[in-house]
Amino acid sequence: SGIGLFKGDLVNAAHGLNILLFAFTTIGVGLTFISFSSNPELSTPAVFLFAIFPITIKMYSSSLSEPLFLCLLVITVYCMLQYLKSASLKWLISSAVLASLLPMARYMGIVFIPVGAASVLVFLSGSWKERMKKVAIFVVLASLPFLIWEAWLYFAIDHSFAGRMLQL
Repeated sequence: SGIGLFKGDLVNAAHGLNILLFAFTTIGVGLTFISFSSNPELSTPAVFLFAIFPITIKMYSSSLSEPLFLCLLVITVYCMLQYLKSASLKWLISSAVLASLLPMARYMGIVFIPVGAASVLVFLSGSWKERMKKVAIFVVLASLPFLIWEAWLYFAIDHSFAGRMLQL
């Protein structure tokens, strides 16, 4: 949308953005396999299969939100796995910030917030108190942008949640 402010060609901009997102997603898939697979040599076939999968090619040649969502998801998972491996706070914060962008791209991205919190709770070593503190950091950072956006939609637009009304 920023390109539209400068009267740029939005179709070409979408294609260029999708090329970048495809590259970042492919690199993310490769890095994930190299870093966390018991057999890092599987990264080459994984990247190759991702790159030639017909649905992937179709998704990345459209102007929809799936390429952005998939790229964010792969990089978020990579950051979460890095955090679970190293317990470094920078990876937890990176994962939470990226997870906060997932529901902005696709509503179903909200699912990663409880999944990420459960991952920290179950797979991180340490006391319950320490793990709950890390879960709270992750949930607050990952949920805050979505909650602010939903509050703005509710109060500024039409008193509905994401433009939808709940009906019984």
